[in-house]
Amino acid sequence: MKYNLFMEIAQNYEIDFNKLTPFYKQRFGMNPGQRICSILEAIEFVNSHGIVSFWPIPEIPVASLWKAAAGDRPVADKHDDPGHITWSWKDALLGKNDWYYSKLFCRRNFMVRFDLSPYLYALSANYGDYHDDHLIRYEEGSLSYEARNIYEAILNKGPLDTIQLRKASRLVAKTSDAAFNKAIADLQMDMKILPIAISESGAWHYSFVYEIVARHYPEITEKARAITVRQAMEKLLTSYISSCGICRIPNIQKLFRWQRKSINPLLNSLINNHIIIDSITMKNQITKDWIALPEVMLQLSK
Repeated sequence: MKYNLFMEIAQNYEIDFNKLTPFYKQRFGMNPGQRICSILEAIEFVNSHGIVSFWPIPEIPVASLWKAAAGDRPVADKHDDPGHITWSWKDALLGKNDWYYSKLFCRRNFMVRFDLSPYLYALSANYGDYHDDHLIRYEEGSLSYEARNIYEAILNKGPLDTIQLRKASRLVAKTSDAAFNKAIADLQMDMKILPIAISESGAWHYSFVYEIVARHYPEITEKARAITVRQAMEKLLTSYISSCGICRIPNIQKLFRWQRKSINPLLNSLINNHIIIDSITMKNQITKDWIALPEVMLQLSK
């Protein structure tokens, strides 16, 4: 049945670009009547999509917790906006097993279905014992001085909030702000640290408490050992495509920071197994690098 569907749709590679906006609004739960209203619905939303951004990312089609709760509108500046209930959901689940939350893609905050986190870890540069693996990275020049200091402060002192962490890593000067923030983001994207709680320290009485991923979630590192790079990439790619339904290949490259030559074998496998359709063109659009699920193509070609 799936093969017949594939062959039927494969004859029609062109769809109307104008159909994408309403399609994504429905796909990502932005329409009235689809909004999530509770923390349990938020967990279900993340479990359904697998990869969800906390804030919207306009340049990449990806599910967003904000838009699922507040609808298709910009993030509100006012702190009392009803859409900001997403903050309390996120804070309540930090460090738990309902999802994995951290800066993971595009230097932005994401929630990832927890069973996907070992696949992400398998693609990270964490190869050995978390007690000294960072020293190898530092000697290689792939870990900054600031990142090394931050990691060692948490390693030696345990979970630290941002204020404590800046002091312990000797990065308290105002001139260190940019380097500190970059190092914090780099360490999260490499799955070395993650926020596990909220502290009331600081001028705003709100800051993340950071811990080492391998120490807080040893089950992630244990499961990651058995996952190959190919398996990890394939799992994440299929999860993302299943969530968005249709996207451009550059969207995948930007989200995961993968080179095109690494993606091509995975895409070819999905195409040959009739899981996705490639070479889709949009009416009045020059690019032909769209890929989609067959059932999505059927929906959009009507």
